Amino acid sequence: MIKLYSLLLILFISFGSYSQVNVQPVRLSDSHFQFIDKRTGKKVNDLKWNEADPFANGFARVASGSKWGFVDQSGNPAISASYESVRNFVNKLAAAKQNSKWGFIDEKGKTVIPFSYDIAYDFTETVTAVYKNNKWFLINRQGTVIKTLDIDVFFGFKNGIARITRRGFTGKMNIRGDITSMESGANNTTSSRPAAGQAEPCPPNIGFDFGNFANWDCFTGDVVAVGTTNLVTVAPSLPTANRHVIYPRTNPSALDPYGLFPINPPDGSGYAIKLGNNVNGAEAERIRYMINVPANAEDYSITYRYAVVFQDPGHERYEQPRLSAKLLDVAENKYLPCSSWEFISDDTIPGFFDSPVDDNIKCKGWTPVFINLSAYAGKTLMLEFTTVDCVLGAHWGYGYLDIGDCNISAGIQYQCNPNITMLSGPPGFRI
Repeated sequence: MIKLYSLLLILFISFGSYSQVNVQPVRLSDSHFQFIDKRTGKKVNDLKWNEADPFANGFARVASGSKWGFVDQSGNPAISASYESVRNFVNKLAAAKQNSKWGFIDEKGKTVIPFSYDIAYDFTETVTAVYKNNKWFLINRQGTVIKTLDIDVFFGFKNGIARITRRGFTGKMNIRGDITSMESGANNTTSSRPAAGQAEPCPPNIGFDFGNFANWDCFTGDVVAVGTTNLVTVAPSLPTANRHVIYPRTNPSALDPYGLFPINPPDGSGYAIKLGNNVNGAEAERIRYMINVPANAEDYSITYRYAVVFQDPGHERYEQPRLSAKLLDVAENKYLPCSSWEFISDDTIPGFFDSPVDDNIKCKGWTPVFINLSAYAGKTLMLEFTTVDCVLGAHWGYGYLDIGDCNISAGIQYQCNPNITMLSGPPGFRI
């Protein structure tokens, strides 16, 4: 009997220490990941992964190539790496994506809720909200639709209450799908572009007003890390499906599935583009437009708007997803420093917020940029936008772009008594 108790005690102690997760992923010199036993420092198996996350709720997410799955607490495969994306298990269900649609799997990898949703929140409660065909639904853990929700945007449950928007106002909703309060808020108004009659019209189709890529050059390629340099290699291409996408204005606007902002640009234009995608693979995309600034231009300018969505894997900065905008003086072969910028995915980028759906994704809604080109009269400038994935191949980044509002000047009015100065300018204008 004493021997039996001793054996049970040994098993209990072994299980207790093992449940503390003594296995962790480490990055190898070849940039792959492998799981080791923290107590011994030895690898637990010979498997290597393109990506590996820390353990959460008994499992760790891993990527093989561009596909994702899970390993168990021993570091062995538990759910095959066959999904486009997965999120960590919450209350024994994990959101997973196949064929660009979200569903849910259980801890054995069985599909519990089919892959049919554009947006799906984790089951932090017994119910959650999902989105498809521009409508929100409340579903239970079996996937049964409990209620069709008359809301515009759902921002996730916290302690049984979710923030929502409805007809331009904010409110709160409980887990039964009942709206418990509505608060005054700014309606989502849309401005329109200035009427014609400016000194110089916009360059033809710079705002994709033809509904195509006429006068634009498209490129596709990939990205690698060479030492600590992020090296993007692209080649000319035709507009490529799911990498260079023009989309028309719709009513209501579709939502970005991570940032939950309307993908309709706020200036009222009929077309915009999505550059890049949420597909893994160390991809890079670029578009270019040649702007011939008129020789007699006095107030020549353009305004563009952009929005950005990045995954943030937490790698070195030279490995992270990014979006850049550049303006090149073709004759000088120099980028204009005040008109060129690059956002790199990490926790420090200004103006970004965590996705309400997945806090490992960084988002920035529509933001205007005003560029005064008067100093470049008679010159040819090249406007260039580039989106880049993570160099390791299992995280992505993309952006939305809308170009328009040309030759809009800032105005200033001064009043001596009292001393008041009023400055007005186009969207994106900075003093």
